[in-house]
Amino acid sequence: VVAGFMTKVMGGHVSFNPSQMVLTAGATPAVEILSFCLADSGNAFLVPAPYYPG
Repeated sequence: VVAGFMTKVMGGHVSFNPSQMVLTAGATPAVEILSFCLADSGNAFLVPAPYYPG
């Protein structure tokens, strides 16, 4: 549903694959999920302020 909506919003110029979309409840959960996907144990990230934890 969301992929179809986004394709319409973009005027059909871009297509979205539902299996490659992740919906989150805001930017904070998105950054957290992304960091778990990209980081190895012991890595650190610099996150620009303002950042509002949970």
